[in-house]
Amino acid sequence: MEARARDGTNDVKRTFDARDVRAALRAVDVLDAYGIEHRAYGSQLATQQCPSCGQRSRRNVYVDNETGAFHCKAHDCRGDIFALVAGFAGLDIQRDFARVVDVAAEIARLTPSTRVVERARHSATRMTSSTPSMPTVWRMLSRCDERGEDYLRRRGIDPDGLRSAGDIVRYTRNNEPCAALRDLKTGVIVGVQRRRIDLVAGGEPRVLALRGSRVAGTALVGRVAELTADGRDVAIVCEGLADALVATVAWPSCVVFGSPGADSLSRVAAAVAPRVAAIGGWLLVVADDDDAGVRGAANAIVAAERAGLTLDRDLRLVDLDGAHDLADAWRVGWRWCWPDGRRS
Repeated sequence: MEARARDGTNDVKRTFDARDVRAALRAVDVLDAYGIEHRAYGSQLATQQCPSCGQRSRRNVYVDNETGAFHCKAHDCRGDIFALVAGFAGLDIQRDFARVVDVAAEIARLTPSTRVVERARHSATRMTSSTPSMPTVWRMLSRCDERGEDYLRRRGIDPDGLRSAGDIVRYTRNNEPCAALRDLKTGVIVGVQRRRIDLVAGGEPRVLALRGSRVAGTALVGRVAELTADGRDVAIVCEGLADALVATVAWPSCVVFGSPGADSLSRVAAAVAPRVAAIGGWLLVVADDDDAGVRGAANAIVAAERAGLTLDRDLRLVDLDGAHDLADAWRVGWRWCWPDGRRS
């Protein structure tokens, strides 16, 4: 069913009925899709990230998991689940409502051909249906995919190099590259993130977690237990799926920890830095050159220093020579030079 934009001021059409999308979507799906760290308190999810006013210093943004209604107690921001999606996607809820509904449908894993009754059944059974464990989901994904690998090559990422580094990347049936989300404490795969390759320039969300994934308290690719004093003593904390894949190729002898989002950089660094300090290793922080990335990098440095590391000694902020992110820098020929002859 197609419908006009909410305010009726333009002719933009959307593919999905907002009522069907609302029925199929939970707030946790939205938070996980955008890598927003959160904690559950009954039916409420608490986070520091407000979709309206941005990062808060405390976890005082509350979202009802079933309805998606949110309330930021700092500035009294309020909204429904579509406002939640719009805020994190950088869209205007009034002007871009048709697009907001389509983005929400993508997060809910709906397709235009899904009948209304099937959507309702999906909504009713999503909490109780039997699903494979996330390690099983990961194993079921393909190790090779021609179209997905072509996408990586266009971004300057060598899929053969990733394969030689281990079980780093897999692919969905839609050719999308994926990386495993691992619990920072146990190293167990608790989720999978996928990179959409069918987006037009500027489209959102670019990265989504597969249904059933847990994002909070995780990092992409690496495990803390892999850090050892005998040759694997350097940790790379970077932002996002693409950068995590690039970092694996750029630093093949290091352990890569990809943050699911910019606001998670500090939590990843806080989990990794104590191990780095204990083995006398190094921690490199790589962040995007935007407001969220700069803020995330600053918080990651503070977290690492609290664990005993020292900036510009065993803690380094990687300079990408003006590139937006590591993937962009790598594609145009940037390469890391180890200071003080630390590495060749």
